[in-house]
Amino acid sequence: MLFRSCNAVSHAHSAGVLHRDIRPGNMLVTDGGLLKVTDFGTSRFLEIAAHGTTVIGSPPYMAPEQFYGKAVFASDLYSVGVTLYQMLTGDLPYQTPSPGDIERLMRGELVTPPRVRNPRIPKALNDIVLRALAPDVTQDRKSTRLNSSHGYISYAVFCLKK
Repeated sequence: MLFRSCNAVSHAHSAGVLHRDIRPGNMLVTDGGLLKVTDFGTSRFLEIAAHGTTVIGSPPYMAPEQFYGKAVFASDLYSVGVTLYQMLTGDLPYQTPSPGDIERLMRGELVTPPRVRNPRIPKALNDIVLRALAPDVTQDRKSTRLNSSHGYISYAVFCLKK
């Protein structure tokens, strides 16, 4: 599921499309096991702007920057991370943030590590999910969210080989 969802998001991103509403309800799996991302009604072409400027999406799955109308490709990877977290634990990583919680979400204070909720989750998967849910978007620090699905897939492969 991790690689399939990243590949689907990567396909949209390679066309310059930011989805902005990645969540389980917008992912379909065919009988042949192909994952398809649906509902591009909230998407935006990023070649028109540097980032999505409208606050739009499903709040439990939205990246912190989306609440400020600054969605980027990494925002979709955050939503993939929330979805993976939910698959592994049966819960969301935090309650839907209220307006007063947005700053705490920006600092990463609301996310409970998946292994806290389900100790059977391997450390590698825990780390992969937490990297997707990192509050900062950059490629130069281990504690930050990667800004491309290719980078995220490479990181996941690295963690799984450890």
